[in-house]
Amino acid sequence: MKYKKFATKAVHAGQKPDPSTRSIVKPMYASSTFVFESAEQGADRFLGKQPGYIYTRLGNPTVRALELNVAALEGGEDARAAATGMAAITAVVMSVVNSGDHIVAGNRLYGGTHKLLTDILKEYGVKHTLVDTLDP
Repeated sequence: MKYKKFATKAVHAGQKPDPSTRSIVKPMYASSTFVFESAEQGADRFLGKQPGYIYTRLGNPTVRALELNVAALEGGEDARAAATGMAAITAVVMSVVNSGDHIVAGNRLYGGTHKLLTDILKEYGVKHTLVDTLDP
């Protein structure tokens, strides 16, 4: 759906009426797991053969509404939300690097990011160089 003004996007993008209550504002889903109609449906969802929610850490309707809202506000096609900044950094880095790659990063990093580069990624064969960003 296209919204013309930023304020309208901020309020309504990513929001669809709740199918059971017809509420215009998405309720907060605190559920950690979601029910399957059958074991086969559960297996298909875990295999990615069928869309739907499985477990909140893998996605839930509240987070999905946020992602669609951010995508609309930024003019993007889609967005992904993470529970923490470190989760977001790890997801991005792990999705683009392969064994044998070399990452160049500034030496003034958040501690968790520093550990990811210096300790964790080396176990995957990813090398790194930290550079002094104050010295171009």
